[in-house]
Amino acid sequence: MEFQNIFVSIDVNNSNTQLIKFSFKLAEKFNANISFLNCYHPTIDDANDNENNLDSKHLNELSAQVELIAPLHEKIDYSCFVHAGFVAESIPSFIDQNDFDLMLIGTSQGKYSQFASGIGYYLLEKIEFPVIIVPESFRLIDLDHVIFNLEFEFREIDIIYNLLILCNSLGSHLSCIHACEKVNLIEATKNLNTYKNMFEGHILESVIDFELIGDDKFKSIEKYATENEADLIVLGKTRKTWKNQFVSTIEEKLGQRINIPIMIIEL
Repeated sequence: MEFQNIFVSIDVNNSNTQLIKFSFKLAEKFNANISFLNCYHPTIDDANDNENNLDSKHLNELSAQVELIAPLHEKIDYSCFVHAGFVAESIPSFIDQNDFDLMLIGTSQGKYSQFASGIGYYLLEKIEFPVIIVPESFRLIDLDHVIFNLEFEFREIDIIYNLLILCNSLGSHLSCIHACEKVNLIEATKNLNTYKNMFEGHILESVIDFELIGDDKFKSIEKYATENEADLIVLGKTRKTWKNQFVSTIEEKLGQRINIPIMIIEL
């Protein structure tokens, strides 16, 4: 799992400092290119401007945010784009016209959060390559600790090997975590030992570890990630941890909940 063309969706109405920092930090690890896109809606104040003037104005707004961070990463190639239209239509169209292998999207507690409006969830369903959600509240960007949520399914094996490739590029340690209720600890321990035996060589090299969380609290994965200063949580798009803890919780919108970047992958 390596990335060469990173797409970053920027909403200039929100603060995007951490999203942009994260983008450049990740691009440095892979020597990747970055494309920043801001989708905007013309307002009444824009009525007297033609399309070129509007694009120029919004491009300047986007460039101003990116160029606060870009000088610290001179070796990274990046481009800024704008598009007049709805986010849910413009982003998939922009992706179709380009060859991206990773998307980054920000989330905040502001009323303009794309996840608060449901657009973020819609995009995650549409996009087939990995997507990383970066909360503006996130501050640790060393990218040296990645967490993968295990659910003991055979198809996870290839994902773990791909994540080891990712972690090798990042210089990160991979923690594979399974959270379960305490009554299921005995069976979970057996399953975890099977995984340990499979990856024994990597464990001896201290690049990967497997852990159980015998905790039925709602936010056990997040709690572990926070306590262990994780820089990235990897979740399968169709799996219960993502669906139950982050999508189905109406009372706690994603933009108000997470404090650590989450990578959503096909699995």
